[in-house]
Amino acid sequence: MDNSGRFQIDLKAAVRQLGRYLLPSADDAFLKLVQFGMSNSAQSIAMVNTPTGFILHFLGVSQETPAELMLSGLTEEPARPLHLGLLYFLHHGVEVAVTLVQGGQVVDSARSADFPQQIGKFPPDIRFHEALSLELFARTVIEFEEHTLRQRLAYCPIPVTWKSKPLSGDRQAGNCWPAHGQPIQQQYSSNGKKRALLIQVEVDNERQRKAEVIPVQWGVSLDPVPYAAGDSGIRLIVPANEVQTQLGAFKMKPCPAWAELEGPITKTLESVADNLYGKGRNARHDYRPRRELSTKQAYALRSFVMFAVFDLIVMVHNTLPASPLDKPLDMLANYLPHMIAAQILWIFYQVMI
Repeated sequence: MDNSGRFQIDLKAAVRQLGRYLLPSADDAFLKLVQFGMSNSAQSIAMVNTPTGFILHFLGVSQETPAELMLSGLTEEPARPLHLGLLYFLHHGVEVAVTLVQGGQVVDSARSADFPQQIGKFPPDIRFHEALSLELFARTVIEFEEHTLRQRLAYCPIPVTWKSKPLSGDRQAGNCWPAHGQPIQQQYSSNGKKRALLIQVEVDNERQRKAEVIPVQWGVSLDPVPYAAGDSGIRLIVPANEVQTQLGAFKMKPCPAWAELEGPITKTLESVADNLYGKGRNARHDYRPRRELSTKQAYALRSFVMFAVFDLIVMVHNTLPASPLDKPLDMLANYLPHMIAAQILWIFYQVMI
C-alpha cells in the first residue's frame, strides 16, 4: 500500500506465467471487458481517451468485490473475461487502476503501479450512482479497430460508446440483413428445467448465404455457425451466454450449453423457411421474397425519373406550342449529351456512396 492509502499490486510475474492465455489483439481484449460489464449487469459502457491512455466506465455496476482483490485475482488461471482482457493490456506494458463508485462517491480503488491517474478529469457519468472504472495507463501505443468492434457489438443490447460515438447496435456495420418480423420465443430444457429462448430472425433477400446462426455471448457476436436446416438467406441471432469459446478467439466450440439450443434453433430455421418460401422444397428454390429498395436506391430511382422527364422535354420542346422557355431550352439542347452523361454519373455516385 502506498502513502495515499491505495493498493499497488505487482502483476508482472503472473502475466509471464499466464502468457499462454493472451488474446490476439487489443480489440479482443476490449470485447472481453465488454463481456465482463454485461455479465455484471452494466447499463452502459463508455470508453474515453485520456492523455495517458484510456478509461472504461462500466455504468450501473455495483461491485462488492474489493478493488484490490479484482486485480490480485489475475494471478489465478484466467477463466473470466476480466482476466483475459486485463492480461492482454498488462502484457503490452499497460498499467491498470480499478475504481469503485457507490452512491456517486469513490469507495475503493487499487492500481498495478504508481502512475498519475486521470479519472478525476474523466469521471463516470454522474447520472449513474454506481459504477466501476478501469483506467489503462499505456506506456506503448494501443490501437483499436473501430470497424471490428462495430461488427462484434452489432447485437449488444446495451449502449457501448467510444469518444461519445456508439459502437453497439450498428447492424449495417456488421453486414447484417434487414429485420424480418419480431423475435421468436422457443422453449427448451436445461438441467431438467424449462427455459425460454428469444431468437431474432434476419433474411437476406438475395439468398447469397447458407442459413447461419450467430451466437451472442454477453453482448459480443461470436463467429457465425452454418446450418443445413432451414434455407439459404436465413440468419438467426441467438443469446448464448453459457457457451464455451476457443481460447484467444470468439469462436464457439462444441459444448453441452449449445447442444441444448440445437433443437429450438433447427425448429426455428425450418419454420421461418416454410413461412418465407412455402413448405415444398422445390418452391423454396423457385420463389424469392420481394426485394425492397434501400434508401439510396430509391433516391437514385427518383433522380432517374426526374432526369428522364427533363431530357424528354428538352428534346421535344420544338414540337410543342411556343413558350417563353423555348430559348433557354434551345441552348440546353446543344449540351444534352453532356447533361445525360453527367446525370448517369450522378446516379451511379448516389448508389455507390
